[in-house]
Amino acid sequence: MAGNDTDERLLEKTVASMRFWYNTVDIQKAFGNAKTAHNNNSSRFGKFIQVNYQESGTVRGAYVEKYLLEKSRLVYQEHNERNYHVFYYLLAGASEDERKAFHLLKPEEYHYLNQMTKRPHKLPWNNCYESELNTTLMLKKANSESSFLSNCSSPKSVDGSMTW
Repeated sequence: MAGNDTDERLLEKTVASMRFWYNTVDIQKAFGNAKTAHNNNSSRFGKFIQVNYQESGTVRGAYVEKYLLEKSRLVYQEHNERNYHVFYYLLAGASEDERKAFHLLKPEEYHYLNQMTKRPHKLPWNNCYESELNTTLMLKKANSESSFLSNCSSPKSVDGSMTW
């Protein structure tokens, strides 16, 4: 019996670790994927993940190194392409209180998000925002950190709407 209990606990820890890492993918995709002319969810970055294990074999932590992030996409998108998903998630999924707190407009009102000549295909952006938010909370980040994430993402869109 004792061996079975130990095996079950180890299995539960392994499944929990796998679920944790699987759910971080949503956040990585939000910040690193965008619509291109040929792919609605194209990864615009490469990554190297270093996973650190404890002697017991359980995951202690990990480090993600991103490579080749397409920075030019932040300020300009080609015909029939979009900016990174995170901006659309934020704008579509923010509550009315969040919109007021972060002074958010509609996506089409931001220069960095409205350069497409064709209207973006409809996706459940608010569901994606909820998924990202839930993942953030699951990763044990406080609500204030989620707000910090929104606060950091929002100015990028605002800066693009300024004219000089």
